[in-house]
Amino acid sequence: MSSIPQETVDSATPLGVDDSTKTLFREFAASLGYMHSVICRLLEASGDTEPLPTLVFRDFVPASARWYTMIAGPNPGVFQGLQNIPNRAVSNAVIGRHGSEEEARKIFNEALDNGAVRRISDGSTVVLTRADVYGA
Repeated sequence: MSSIPQETVDSATPLGVDDSTKTLFREFAASLGYMHSVICRLLEASGDTEPLPTLVFRDFVPASARWYTMIAGPNPGVFQGLQNIPNRAVSNAVIGRHGSEEEARKIFNEALDNGAVRRISDGSTVVLTRADVYGA
């Protein structure tokens, strides 16, 4: 069973989460892990041998510290913090969340190399290259 670090639980207190709610959250997280293992065993017993994705619990990271890529939208790029993504509410923006700056930059650069990064503004779309983003 995975355990939530106490400092993560303690940091929820300013958000108005009381001790009984924290306990409920802990129990819910533990039950997710348990249910995943039960479902795997049931599928295996029924002859289904295709593996299920591994259940992963990530440490809590506030939105301001997470890494994001905007692959398509008015300002494609790599950003730390959701609040730092300009014009993120545009309906045709393609934004992804990543576990680290390194991962975000890797994904963004792969998208550049594949011709998938697009600046969309005022109804026009321009495919960007590394030179467009990083200079010559």
